[in-house]
Amino acid sequence: MSERRRAHRMHGGGISARVRPGHRVHVIDVSARGALLEAARPLRPGADVEVQFEREDRRVRVSATVVRCGVAAIHPERGPTYRAAVAFHETFEWVREGSTLDGHGVPDESGRRVMTRSRTHK
Repeated sequence: MSERRRAHRMHGGGISARVRPGHRVHVIDVSARGALLEAARPLRPGADVEVQFEREDRRVRVSATVVRCGVAAIHPERGPTYRAAVAFHETFEWVREGSTLDGHGVPDESGRRVMTRSRTHK
């Protein structure tokens, strides 16, 4: 199977999110072009949504379209958990900024990846 992603993705740890009108979702991973989310409610494929991403230092809202959504798990007491992929309407630069803050390599002027020091505190 060939890789379909057009942008590098990063693990969603440390980022929380809400899909308007305020439904909390879990961020599985996120890239500059989209995200994979888990939610207690389904997101309708083809629907335009607004996602608010939150980190300790910042909140950002982005418009997106739901690309797909399906049942990821069924818990006997909590019911189904849905996993949805969303595609952002514009490139989400905050992800690139976040990967810099988390210490991942970023391209320098020559295109080589340069490691940066983490500025996050735990």
